[in-house]
Amino acid sequence: MGKIMLPPVGAEIKDKCLTKICIASGVKDFLEFGFADPGILAPFVSGDFTPDIPSGSFAVGASTGQLIPAVANGVVYLAYFDQSTSTIYPIEIDIKPTCP
Repeated sequence: MGKIMLPPVGAEIKDKCLTKICIASGVKDFLEFGFADPGILAPFVSGDFTPDIPSGSFAVGASTGQLIPAVANGVVYLAYFDQSTSTIYPIEIDIKPTCP
């Protein structure tokens, strides 16, 4: 999967609503969030990634580091609040054995 920049840009934005991400489990795949604007990342649950998706405020250029799926199947929801535009971006991460 690699690095996902926040806020989402271009084709990743669907009318500033839900951004969907798929990550394959069991194939040494990882997810990482990078920040192009200052913002707040807020996962709704913990335990689906190792380490857990961090929550809190992130500066421009910051990164979460590599997050590896800790479950084989699952859906993770989080939100990103872009402090530059006062926009909330809901994010859905599907963890599956394979992704399209």
